[in-house]
Amino acid sequence: MSANISTLCASLALDLGDAGGETWTEEELERAVEKALGEYNLWLPLRQEAVLTLEEEGRQVDLSALEGLLGVERIWFPYEDDAWPPQWCPFECVGPTLTLLTPALPQAGQRLRLVYWAAHRIAGLAGAEDTTLPAEDLELVLLGAAGCAALERSRSAVGSINVSGYTPVHWADWANDRLEGFRRRLKELAALRGMGFAGPAPFTTGG
Repeated sequence: MSANISTLCASLALDLGDAGGETWTEEELERAVEKALGEYNLWLPLRQEAVLTLEEEGRQVDLSALEGLLGVERIWFPYEDDAWPPQWCPFECVGPTLTLLTPALPQAGQRLRLVYWAAHRIAGLAGAEDTTLPAEDLELVLLGAAGCAALERSRSAVGSINVSGYTPVHWADWANDRLEGFRRRLKELAALRGMGFAGPAPFTTGG
């Protein structure tokens, strides 16, 4: 599967039995994929590394340039290309602001290497240019998206005339069955891949 938002929405429509677009609009399908991706990111975020050079003296470092930042796992500071073993540094991170908790005041020109968690992207969704989801997890995200789309349909169908034979209760049951499977598999994969928690906290401290 060529992974971009258009192909994922087409696959989602097939999974929902709505290839003709009679029940869900393209915007509704995109929103369902976005919701499922957000939940996926809580359990299986993208692990990234970056090397930053301090522009000025001080403990605080702005991480707002790191796209999709969810949390920081650990910091190597001060960092040099040929240095070993790593000098892991205690830190605090609140939102995009990293604070280095070192005995000596960090100086301009010093470098740090950080391991952090970021949100996965899907090409064409929210302006993303590429897809970072592992190919083997695309069907899992589609499973969650199907549940999200059906759950939304169950809510919007309340009190409306329905010619499909599906009642809001039918939609809700169908949705919940898929969402339960989606969330169960997320937990299993998080454990298998060594994460084992519902995503990195927005406030992280390491040492």
